[in-house]
Amino acid sequence: IINLSMTISCIDEIDKLKQLEVICNKLVEKNIIIISAFDNSGAMSYPAVFDSVVGVTTGESCKTINDIEYVEDSDVNICGFGSQQRVISNGGNYVIQEGNSLACAHISGILSNFIITNHSLKQIKNIMCELSIKNHNHRKSKSVQKENPVKEYKKCILFPFNKEIHSLIRYSKLLEFDVEHVFDLKYSGLVGTKVSKFLNEVLPKDYIIEDINELNIDTFDTLILGHVTDLCTNKKIKKIIETLIMKCDKNGKNIFTFDEFQEITTYSLEKAKSYCPNLDSNNRIYAPFGKLYEISKPVVGIWGTDSKQGKFTLQLALRESLLERGYNVGQIGSEPSALLFGIDACFPFGYNTKNIINRYDTITYLNMKLHEISNRDKDLIIVGCQSRSVTENTGNLDHYSIPQIEFLLGTQPDIVILTVFADDEIEYVQRTILFLENCVNCKVISVVIFPIKRIRDENNIVEKMYLDKVESINSKNEMENILGIKVYCLGIQSDIEVLTDEIVEYFS
Repeated sequence: IINLSMTISCIDEIDKLKQLEVICNKLVEKNIIIISAFDNSGAMSYPAVFDSVVGVTTGESCKTINDIEYVEDSDVNICGFGSQQRVISNGGNYVIQEGNSLACAHISGILSNFIITNHSLKQIKNIMCELSIKNHNHRKSKSVQKENPVKEYKKCILFPFNKEIHSLIRYSKLLEFDVEHVFDLKYSGLVGTKVSKFLNEVLPKDYIIEDINELNIDTFDTLILGHVTDLCTNKKIKKIIETLIMKCDKNGKNIFTFDEFQEITTYSLEKAKSYCPNLDSNNRIYAPFGKLYEISKPVVGIWGTDSKQGKFTLQLALRESLLERGYNVGQIGSEPSALLFGIDACFPFGYNTKNIINRYDTITYLNMKLHEISNRDKDLIIVGCQSRSVTENTGNLDHYSIPQIEFLLGTQPDIVILTVFADDEIEYVQRTILFLENCVNCKVISVVIFPIKRIRDENNIVEKMYLDKVESINSKNEMENILGIKVYCLGIQSDIEVLTDEIVEYFS
């Protein structure tokens, strides 16, 4: 028996972590039993979490040194007596101590009375089970995310040309496939228009928006179907969309949908493969005894004071800038289109998503995803939130920022970049910064202005007007003077490069 009354919860050199696991595996092959304590703070830790190691934590029901709680199918294997007890110190005096290290030592002592030469790890666990005063039946913490089919996509078409589709065109260089055509309804008034004219910017590749009724089925392998549930309230448009889906199905095309497929149509697919990144109860991940992973890689968070501020655009801009500099970027997106950009994981909770994972399940799921991404040896991880961060209007549940807070707690960013409108009240921006920095241990290092101001007309209807470059710079300088931190403008490439410099410098 090797008893390890010690542990480590955060290893930033993944190669060394893998080497440690290899060593443990080799020892077990020689019929050596390794018994290791978990971290006293309650986190997942090494080598206790390895499959080849008996991981021990303190059990609530364990009141004496001979008590054992057995845990089936879990990263935690055994609970022992680790609560306050009298032990002998190095100086020979009796002292009162507690911790998983003591529980681990007691388990090693118990096992030493039962081990016969060449006992296997499985036999040891069976002995523990027989001796236990209480059994826990836990599911092992494994990722159950649906398999991401995006790597199979080669030639895609986009429909309809709405807000969520814009980023796919702006950052088409980041996509893992080619966009062949962009389609919309003839009723939209956009058919025949160049995408660059509508978006008012130079694009990596320009497209002319085409009528979906004139689709050539032989020009693509995948339909990327943006949010269309609102469109489907119109019977004529719903018929067009259902015809499109049926056509894709009969020809065996892939369909990537932003909405749940069942909400769009009652048609049952026969040949086509459909995929929606929404999560359901099958995606829940269990944290044994609440144990989470310490994340070893830097986490950059993008939060905002409101919705429709270009948060996802900023995430993609930073991703592109960091990749161009040679950094290995990990990322969790909250937009359904995230996986299309090669982003590692998607936790959708924005417009029209049906993600039923919430509260502790959100924290556990995001923690596991960050752990998995860290183990791919990324240099840093970007996470992006949705909508506003602080609740202002308490008159309706839709205004409460509970999902945003859950996402914040689950991702625990080290630094945050806050997106704002140019005309946001400065007190609200300051309050948001204070909230983020006090909710988790992070630092809001900069602000990015979305260059729009909101004006109410005589009918009290809000109109959005884009700021010109001079207005943007004036807003930026004014906000920078008041906040005392760097402020940048979205849409100005030189600002994105300087912001990237700031992120790199911060973590360096």
